[in-house]
Amino acid sequence: MVGKSYKVCAKGDKKGLNSLIILVAWEVWKHRNTCVFYNARPWTSNQLRNVLDECGLWGMARASKLQELLASLLTTAVKARVLSGRGLVCFVAHL
Repeated sequence: MVGKSYKVCAKGDKKGLNSLIILVAWEVWKHRNTCVFYNARPWTSNQLRNVLDECGLWGMARASKLQELLASLLTTAVKARVLSGRGLVCFVAHL
């Protein structure tokens, strides 16, 4: 089921969003396998760091639409943090 946010995205943003969704799903799957097969503890902070690291690698591999989307999201996140004073929780809840 496609959400409203996805339907109103520009075509370039959709490409970046699709890349981000695939990247996050892949990292969650890898983390899940690590937890199941190696008895690792699930850590959200590690997962977020891994996603950000992987975004950087995808950026170096010329995933330009993903880079544009992340730049836009980070700019919005910084604005949301400054306005709300609550950090990224408010921004992430909005997504």
